[in-house]
Amino acid sequence: MRTPSPAATNWLLQVNYTYQKDVAVKEDDDRPENPDVYYWYDSLSQTIPIDLIVERRSGAQFQVLNVTPTSLRPGSEGNVVRIRVKNVGDDRATDLVARLRPESGLYVSVDESPIPSLEPQEEAELLYKLDVSKDALPGKNYQLKILFQFSDSRRDDLTDWENAYLRIEEGGREWALAILLFLALLAAVLILAVRRRKKA
Repeated sequence: MRTPSPAATNWLLQVNYTYQKDVAVKEDDDRPENPDVYYWYDSLSQTIPIDLIVERRSGAQFQVLNVTPTSLRPGSEGNVVRIRVKNVGDDRATDLVARLRPESGLYVSVDESPIPSLEPQEEAELLYKLDVSKDALPGKNYQLKILFQFSDSRRDDLTDWENAYLRIEEGGREWALAILLFLALLAAVLILAVRRRKKA
């Protein structure tokens, strides 16, 4: 959450808890070394005033505009993925490094995309290289988490993150099914041809 400047807000915190109110020990003549112990508990509710301070960390804020391509094939390698981002904040981001952390099933070989400077309302393109597991689920949208490390006019070593998504194509299984169907038809044609020759 970003606010124009650091600000303190008064809040009331409701606390409910149980506490030990009293204890009693009763001796037992048959067991002098092990008396009976009794505990009494009670519940209490209190309202405690607290000051919640919300501090603006950075005026630079990032938004993912689009991902190209929008989908990849299962088992494909060396895919170049372009992610377009925009600084929708009111401060310039400098020394920006955007690291990609994809969901399991996607593997990134080039995971850093540096940008020297990104002005407010300016756009930039991040480039990554991805491999897709052959076991990736067709039709699923896989999450790409982008971790931003940067500086602005007020502070250094700031961090932020945004998510993008890539869809895994379903064409791989359809293509394999088409090949199997073609081979089955070809086998049927050959069997019919052999039978006709035998009858002749």
